[in-house]
Amino acid sequence: MFTKIRSKIKKLEPILPFLPKGSYLVGGAVRDLFLNRNVVDFDIALETDPKQVSRHIADKTNGSFVELDKENGIYRVALKDIFLDFSFLKGKTIKEDLLKRDFTINSIAIKLNDEDLIIDPLKGIDDLKKRIIRQNLKTSFLEDPLRILRAFRFSAVLDFDIENQTLKQIKKDVPLLTNVAMERIIKELFLILETPNSYRFILLMDKTEVLSQLFPIIEKMKGFDQGDFHHLDLWNHSLLTLYIFERMIKKGEILFNGFWEKIQAYLFKKINSERKNIAIIKLASIFHDIGKIKTKDIINGKIRFFSHHEEGAKLISKMVKDWKLSRREGELLIKLIRYHMYPIHIVNNRINPTKRALFRFFRKHGDDGIGIWLLALSDVRATRGKNHTISEEKRFIRITRDILKRYFSDIYPVLNEERLISGNDVIEILKIPPGPMVGKILKVIQEKKYTGEINSRNDALIFLENIKKYKNKEEFLKKGI
Repeated sequence: MFTKIRSKIKKLEPILPFLPKGSYLVGGAVRDLFLNRNVVDFDIALETDPKQVSRHIADKTNGSFVELDKENGIYRVALKDIFLDFSFLKGKTIKEDLLKRDFTINSIAIKLNDEDLIIDPLKGIDDLKKRIIRQNLKTSFLEDPLRILRAFRFSAVLDFDIENQTLKQIKKDVPLLTNVAMERIIKELFLILETPNSYRFILLMDKTEVLSQLFPIIEKMKGFDQGDFHHLDLWNHSLLTLYIFERMIKKGEILFNGFWEKIQAYLFKKINSERKNIAIIKLASIFHDIGKIKTKDIINGKIRFFSHHEEGAKLISKMVKDWKLSRREGELLIKLIRYHMYPIHIVNNRINPTKRALFRFFRKHGDDGIGIWLLALSDVRATRGKNHTISEEKRFIRITRDILKRYFSDIYPVLNEERLISGNDVIEILKIPPGPMVGKILKVIQEKKYTGEINSRNDALIFLENIKKYKNKEEFLKKGI
C-alpha cells in the first residue's frame, strides 16, 4: 500500500530530507491520494514547531514562506507547483489529532519518511472504498456545526453517500447551524451547487431539514398552491426547476447544437475566485418564485401573482446582504429573478420581439441574457398543471434556441465591435456637453447598425447631421428617426 502512496507523493520528495521526525501528511490530501485525485495542497502536521520547520524548508527549497495564521500556528511554503501548510498536531499524538477531525475519510495520516506507517484509527480507507461519508464522533457537529454542510459538500463533490447514522445526527443537530456565520454557510452551498448533480444533494438537505434551518422562507413555500398552471406546490416546483436546469445542461449539446460551447463559456465563467455563473443560476432556480408568497391574489376564481418577479427581486436583495455576496454575485442573482418572466411573457403572449427590442434586451443584460432565458425555459418545463401543453413547451424550447442563436450570430458581434463613431464625435458635431444624451445617441446608432439602417461611419455622421436640425434632441430620438 505504501509503495503506491509513495509513488503518488513524488511532489513531496524535495522536502522529505528536511522534515523532522513526527511529520504527518493529513487531511484531504491523503484522502485524495487514495482516490487518485490530483493534489496540489498538502497539510503536514508536526510534533515540533511548524514555524521553524516551514522557514527551514522554504530556505532549502527556494520556496516562499507565508504566515497564514499566527495565532493557531499555521504556516505555508509555496513551491513551484504545490502548497505546503504546516501546523502543530491537534492533540498529544497523531491518533488524537485524527479523532478530532470531521469525517473518517479525512482522518487518515501518512507518517512521512516512515515506510511502514499509514495511520487509520477510524477505518477511513474502508469508507473510501465503500464511498461513504461517516462522522468521527457523535459530537463532531457540536464541535463545529459547519461540518453539517461539509458532509453534503463532500458527498456532492466526491459522489459519496452519507452514512445513515451520520444523516440522523445531522437532522438532530440542525439547530446548531444558527451558530455559524452565513457567509461560511453560503460558501459551502455554492460548492455543492457547482457540482453537476447538485439537485440530489439539495433534496437531501431538504429532507434533513437543513435548508429550512438556513432559509426559513422555504417553509412558506411548502404547500403553497400556485393554481391550475402548476402541478406542484411552490417549493417542489422550485426544486424541479433546478433539476430540469441541470438535466438541460447535460443535454446542452443536443438542445443548442452549433452554439453550445458559447453557452458553456458563459455558464462556467468565473465571477470571482470562488464562484461561477452556473452556481448563481442554480440558486436563482431555487428562489426564482419567492415573490409569489407576497403577491398571491384570486381574480375571478383564478390564482394570480402579478409582479411576483419584482417582489421576488426585492426579497432576494435583502437576503443577498445577509449572505454577504459580492456585488457582481448579488446583481446577477437579483437580475435573474427580476427578469425571468420576460421570456415567458414574450412566448405566452405570442409577442414577436422586434429586432430593436431584442437588441436592447441583450445590450442591457449582455451575456446574462443567456442565463435569463435558460432559467425561464427551466421554469416553464417545471410547470405542468392541467393548463400546460407539451406543444407549448416545445414551442418555448424552439424560441429560446432561436433567440440565443440570434444573440451569438448577430447581436453579440455588434455589441462587441468598435463603434462607428465616438462620444467625442457626438460632442463636437452636435455642440452638446458630455452627459446622458451622448450615451443615448451612441446607443441609437448602435441599434441602427444592428437593424441595417446605418452601415458605415459616413452613415452615422449623416445621422448626426440630421439630429442637428432638431432643437429637442430627446424627442428626435424617441421618434427613432
